[in-house]
Amino acid sequence: MRPVLAALLAILLGLQPAVIGTSSAGATSAVQTPQPPASQSPQGGPPPNTPAVSFERIKRELGERPPSTATTLLKLEFYVEVMAQAPEFQLFAPGEAVTGPVPGAPPTHADMLNLITKEAFRAPPMALSTLAIIGIKKFAEWEINRLKRKRAEEELQRQKDAERERQRKMSGIVLRRPLPD
Repeated sequence: MRPVLAALLAILLGLQPAVIGTSSAGATSAVQTPQPPASQSPQGGPPPNTPAVSFERIKRELGERPPSTATTLLKLEFYVEVMAQAPEFQLFAPGEAVTGPVPGAPPTHADMLNLITKEAFRAPPMALSTLAIIGIKKFAEWEINRLKRKRAEEELQRQKDAERERQRKMSGIVLRRPLPD
C-alpha cells in the first residue's frame, strides 16, 4: 500500500498547480483553478466512459483547499480524496495458511516432546485401549451375526417339521366320495 501512496504523492507533486503571485504581507498564494470541461455530466461527476483517474479533477480539488499554514519552507500540505473500487488481492494462496509449519516459528509442543523423549519411551502408534474397544466391537458384531444365523436355521427347521407333520396327517385321510368322471 505504501508504494501506491508514494507513487500517488509523486504524481501530485509533479502536477502541483502553479502559484500566480505572492503577497509581501504573508505567505498567502492565489491558485488558479481550471474551469471544468464541458464534457462532464450534469450531476457534476465525470461522464461514465471516462477513466476513474482525472488529473483535471485532482488539480481542481487541490486548488479549492485553503492556503497552506505549514511553517516549513517546503509548505507541503495535500488533501487528496480518492474514491475508487479497491483491487482484489489475496493475502494467502489457497491452502497456504493451513498446511505445514510456519517458517521461522518456534517448535511446537509435539516437536519438543519428540526431541526430548527417547524412542523406547514414546507412546505406541495406537493406544491399547483403542485396540480393546475395536476388538470388543468386532466380537459383538460376530456374536450378533451368529445369533441371527442360529435363529434363521431354527425357523427353517420349524417350518420343515410343520410341513412333515402336515404331510403325515394327510397320508391317513381316505376320500369317501368318488371323484366325478
